[in-house]
Amino acid sequence: MLQRFILVGVVLALGAVPVVAGAQTSVGGGVPSFMQLSVAEPNGFASFPKGASTHTYSLKVGAQVTATDYPITMSISDGNDSSGTRHGHLVSGSSVMPAALQVSGGSAWLGLDGSADPTLAHWSAPVSHVPATIRLRQQVGGAGPRSGYHKLLLVTISAESP
Repeated sequence: MLQRFILVGVVLALGAVPVVAGAQTSVGGGVPSFMQLSVAEPNGFASFPKGASTHTYSLKVGAQVTATDYPITMSISDGNDSSGTRHGHLVSGSSVMPAALQVSGGSAWLGLDGSADPTLAHWSAPVSHVPATIRLRQQVGGAGPRSGYHKLLLVTISAESP
């Protein structure tokens, strides 16, 4: 009995929709602006093994980008020091790593100590949960402290050039 009632209701609902031959209906809408950046927590670069030789250490950090506006640019900057000898360098107390921290989102490596924030990635259309990789590398020499280094990095996405 219940099944018959539902079937009759559907038939009545469909019968109530007027059908006009050749009629066109405009369908539209808008999507509000939305931007989301998720960055995985890095693990590494706090200390370097002791030794007299120079070595370059690398670290990869995963990210995920969603944005309805475009073009989208992902960039990185030094969140601790905007200028001076500590700008773009890992620091441990009063010790500053002599070589600047280098960053890359693709094939080119850029020093974080430059006057412009390095661009890591660029998308020319909206994206949804697109993975991105932030690569960091640090050259370490034989002298100086080897632990406690840190640097706050600000990774941003924008719909305009940063």
